Amino acid sequence: MSGLTVVQTTTSVSAFIGAFNNFMDAAKGFTTGKGSMDDVEVAGAGLISAATAFSEAPGYAAISRGAGYINGMASYDTDLAAYQDAEANGQTGKQAEAIAGLISDICSVTGAAATAAIPLSGPAALDLGVVAGAADAIGGAAAGAQVVIGAANWLDDFFAAVNQAILDAIVEQDNSIQINLNDPSGNAELVMPGQAGDTLTTTPLGGSAGFQYTEDNSQGVQTSSVILAMNGATDAEYISGEDVVSDVSGFHFTFADGASATIAGGSNVVSANGSTSGYTFTLEGTGANADTLDLAGATGVTALLGDATTMID
Repeated sequence: MSGLTVVQTTTSVSAFIGAFNNFMDAAKGFTTGKGSMDDVEVAGAGLISAATAFSEAPGYAAISRGAGYINGMASYDTDLAAYQDAEANGQTGKQAEAIAGLISDICSVTGAAATAAIPLSGPAALDLGVVAGAADAIGGAAAGAQVVIGAANWLDDFFAAVNQAILDAIVEQDNSIQINLNDPSGNAELVMPGQAGDTLTTTPLGGSAGFQYTEDNSQGVQTSSVILAMNGATDAEYISGEDVVSDVSGFHFTFADGASATIAGGSNVVSANGSTSGYTFTLEGTGANADTLDLAGATGVTALLGDATTMID
């Protein structure tokens, strides 16, 4: 089916990306002397938690099956215990060694999770690709430091390598489109084509506040569109396309005074689902103006009148 599908994602996608950014901030603070190892531990725990929630979100089970994810999680538990033991015994050197392991583990989990989620995440794939690349680079720097632990200047080299990887990641993020669409309730949303092979573009409406989403198939033919125009006090929403479906409950149209709604096209049908009953089309109101159902020119019209108080003028 062609059409426009609006998918409200689990907030785990945004939470995962946000947790990674927090982790990078903590690691950058630590490697530049503006933060502590504990900051990295706390932010790392938050990222591991976010990655776990991400893997448990509907449709993302593939994340937890990756070798990098599984091995990273196992190593994380071991290195976290080593870090906490060194901290309890006041062994700063051992703490530094363990923190290098933790950064490597956390980045292994993060990179694997982001990579596995890329083909499942529509437009968010761009952000996840940046996360995967950054995690691999930062984790690689930390893993390299583990190999030379004890060598002259190993800690300084470790700091420099991790910090450079973080700076490169920040630049890459700045050069990429960040997916951060939220509905009025703060829930993350993604908008993606309704059919494989279709492309979706957004266009600002010239001279007015609003946007247009247009979906085209692989031949460049438009299959559907949604236009939301906000001109002063008037809002206008247009949805077009073959077999466009809005599968929601409590769907309402609220019109301002003097507004109009138009169904255009031929051979259209507006109906209640045949498997349901109890639908009501109400024209009753308390205003001074009478409601009108205009059937002028219509043929083959059947009116079922339920009682003697109903009249046709």
